[in-house]
Amino acid sequence: MESLYAPTSISAFRFAPVSSYEVTDWVCDNSALVESSVSRSSLSRLEMTKPTVSKLQRAKKQWKDSERIVAVLKAREMGLTKATHFLKENYPAVFSKLSASTLQYWLKMANKI
Repeated sequence: MESLYAPTSISAFRFAPVSSYEVTDWVCDNSALVESSVSRSSLSRLEMTKPTVSKLQRAKKQWKDSERIVAVLKAREMGLTKATHFLKENYPAVFSKLSASTLQYWLKMANKI
């Protein structure tokens, strides 16, 4: 038996013979999943690549200067985390998408001025 740590062996991984596996594909047929098996040798290299799924882009919130000022003043008064929670709970129409990191950035920029 060959040792896993033999000097001729770089890795313990061994390739499986092509005849020992198959690629299974699921096809949607009238709202039912149907299994269709295709042998690996019949697939081209392009057919075996993983399909890419496009991600939906979320719309970035465009903050008004007046909203930033209110948030920065509240953060100076209450602290970063408490101000974030306070603004989200009391003014959800305006600050529902406000994150603590965004408020922290605004504070940092306000302190530079």
